[in-house]
Amino acid sequence: MVFLLKQRFINSLQNDLELLFFEESDQLNGRLEYNTDLYDEALMERVVNSMIKVLSDIIATPDMTLDTIDVLGPNERYQLLTKWLIICAIKA
Repeated sequence: MVFLLKQRFINSLQNDLELLFFEESDQLNGRLEYNTDLYDEALMERVVNSMIKVLSDIIATPDMTLDTIDVLGPNERYQLLTKWLIICAIKA
């Protein structure tokens, strides 16, 4: 799977975020275009990596159900379950 991450300015996009998939030479390709005034590259890279993970999991296990798809990678899961919960507890 090939995925291209493109930064675009708001006036060149019809939407703030566009996710496109297309087949080329028996390969699934994707392109994510986004408004750089609203989103930064690091966030969009995480979105792309999550999308690739989900699609790869579906291809590897086509009979899986939607409720079993794991969107978060190990690092994101750790951050969510530890660091963010600690921050929320401190603020509460």
